[in-house]
Amino acid sequence: MNIPKIYNDPVIARRRNGTTGDPFRQITETLSLNRNYALLTEIPNRFNRVQIKEYYEITDGEIEENQFRVDYVNGIVFFHDSKQGVSLTFTYLGEGAYLFPDTRIYVTGYKDGWTLNDKLKDVDRLINEQKNRVDTLIRETPQPDEILDVRTDRNGKVFPVARDRINSEQEKIEEAYEDLNKKKYSSLKKRLDADQKMVDDAFLSSDESQLFDNLDARLRFDHTQIHKRVDDEVEKINQRFLREVNVLDFGAKGDGKADDTKAIQDAMNLAEKDKFIKITFPHGVFKITSTLRVKMNTHLHLSEQTTILKEFGGYMLANGMPDDEFTKYDGNSNITVDGGVWDYNGVKFPQMANCFAFGHSQNIVFKNLTIKDVAGSHAIELNSSREVQFLNCKFLGFIDTGGRSFSEAIQLDLAKGAGYFGAFGGYDNTQCHNVLVQGCYFGESGTRGSGAWPRGVGSHAATIGRWHSYITIVDNIFENLTMQAIRAFSWNHLIVSNNHIINCGSAVNVVPPKHSSNPNNTIDVDGVQTNKSQNVYNFKITNNLIRGGGAHSSSIRIQSEKDVWIYGVVVSGNTISQKQGNTVGVYLRGVSRAVVSNNVIHENQASGLSLRDCYSLVVDGNSLTNIGTNAISANGVQMLTISGNSIDYCGGKGMSIQACQQATISGNSVKRTTTYGIHIHTNSLGFTISGNTIIGSGRKNPGEAGSQCIRITTNSSNGAVTGNLLRGWGEDYEPSYGIWVTATTYRIFVTGNNSPGLDAYFSGNQPSSNKHTANSWN
Repeated sequence: MNIPKIYNDPVIARRRNGTTGDPFRQITETLSLNRNYALLTEIPNRFNRVQIKEYYEITDGEIEENQFRVDYVNGIVFFHDSKQGVSLTFTYLGEGAYLFPDTRIYVTGYKDGWTLNDKLKDVDRLINEQKNRVDTLIRETPQPDEILDVRTDRNGKVFPVARDRINSEQEKIEEAYEDLNKKKYSSLKKRLDADQKMVDDAFLSSDESQLFDNLDARLRFDHTQIHKRVDDEVEKINQRFLREVNVLDFGAKGDGKADDTKAIQDAMNLAEKDKFIKITFPHGVFKITSTLRVKMNTHLHLSEQTTILKEFGGYMLANGMPDDEFTKYDGNSNITVDGGVWDYNGVKFPQMANCFAFGHSQNIVFKNLTIKDVAGSHAIELNSSREVQFLNCKFLGFIDTGGRSFSEAIQLDLAKGAGYFGAFGGYDNTQCHNVLVQGCYFGESGTRGSGAWPRGVGSHAATIGRWHSYITIVDNIFENLTMQAIRAFSWNHLIVSNNHIINCGSAVNVVPPKHSSNPNNTIDVDGVQTNKSQNVYNFKITNNLIRGGGAHSSSIRIQSEKDVWIYGVVVSGNTISQKQGNTVGVYLRGVSRAVVSNNVIHENQASGLSLRDCYSLVVDGNSLTNIGTNAISANGVQMLTISGNSIDYCGGKGMSIQACQQATISGNSVKRTTTYGIHIHTNSLGFTISGNTIIGSGRKNPGEAGSQCIRITTNSSNGAVTGNLLRGWGEDYEPSYGIWVTATTYRIFVTGNNSPGLDAYFSGNQPSSNKHTANSWN
């Protein structure tokens, strides 16, 4: 096919890099659906996803009415067919767009080889031919009196003279300078500009936060905002008329000796009659001998000097009765537990139970409270609940009653069965949604016979087709936990940020269900055993301080299962230091579309970064110092970018790239490695090593054949090594060669490298496809 001049007009890529200097753009725009889809202004970022209020994104299957699917390549969002013409507000990070010239768009069903530009020119030619034909017909046809034409306006009115018609038209123009309020403007343009501003103002929301492209969308937005403000005001009014009672008025003693269970429960039962009730506990120790059952719309307020002391085996507090059968989020809700020390007393009463058991609820707040010395189970079991906050709480002390080395202080669970949540029913696999854990402390109580928690926040049960989602864990302290501080088991949309994780077995673990560990976790919502795991999505782990520990697992471990992926991961700005424990700083396996950036990993006994069987990874701007083995290890990764990282001293290789495809390694600084600076090996295909500075590779055997700055071996192919600076570091770090390429490699191109004092070695009978030119050795 003959396509003339197609390469004279390039495709223009207006794409952002997503870096500090060139960040992605936060976009909020309102669009009307054309049939069942919307075309976004820019290409959305995959990691941050497209957000639409009250709609949920899916990646496969049929689209339901409240769902959507995103084509992240072309920036198209698809909806259910019933959404034709609906206006929706889209929020996303814009990466830019591609602009295609008309010469690069070919035309089907027309002349062979024609582009859109050619067809448009041909259409223009045909139009001009028809215009000339019409002009000829006009000239050849007798015309009416030209003077009469000038005196006649478009409505057929005939004026006595042409000047009268011109004056009439001028009056109409001057009338257009005046608006409906009789305000006159000096020109029609100024009148139109003023009218346009009025139209724009009509499309601007009342709080001036958003500009809509149609009035209907603006009115619907304002309607929602007004309802929210009204609801807020109603809540304030309700709080003003909140009935407040004191447990002492119901006979509670608070002396640590009398049984105060009935008095407290009598106060709580008032919520059955009053819409809102606040129950206060003064200073004292209130002994209870059975579970307290909190009702709807209840606020429990305890002072700092108030202790609830458990003197029995069982739950301390639950938001339902044993025979209740709730569904979804329709259980007892709108509950606040504020303050006090809730002493489970697990050393004396080691029967395993949750301290708090909350399920099928919404709008729950736990704040300023301390839960201590729980035996066997969880401080708070949060089951099938949404819109929940844990604020400034302390979770102190755990007693392992046997086989409970995995218990979480806060467990997010789903309504899977009585064996998972025994406080009350029903069991419909409802999951948790929109949970905030902020400003809390997880650690030891100091009570003899009690230790630290195994886990801080997490889950250990799952159902296929259900995910706990939109979990935010920020500004907390986790100290001396024996396992993970945070375990995201079958979660979506997690943010872990600004936490201090000190001397814990592991910091953060993200994992989908695993059939071999527990077959109950791979049963779907219909009770069918799938024998399969499920994909999980969107995890941001940023700006955390992780110090010490590591006896259980990698500091940050994000690991998928067979045939499923963990999509959309950001690990950025974390500081990791583990002098003890032979564990990895950041471990990714089975992850697609991830960014590992600007982390500081130092004094780690094992690898700094370990990446296995992943797709589309960016490793950028990390600092790795005093690493026990390899600083960065990648095995089986496709589409890998390693750029701008700094490595200084490691007990193995600076970078080990094994069986990877399409790896770009550029602009890194690698210093003082025990063996190789960068090692490409074991069937790695398609790689570029450019612009790196590698100084001092080979501390273990300085000057011997076992140390090179760059080493390429074992069936690696299609690689380029260009523009790198390679040199030694005194007598202790003197590599034997700058670049070493074995005869078992293919199509390796080495050019433009600067290696003063170091030779390159091309071993054995090199294949003709390997080339080296314009390098500076010695």
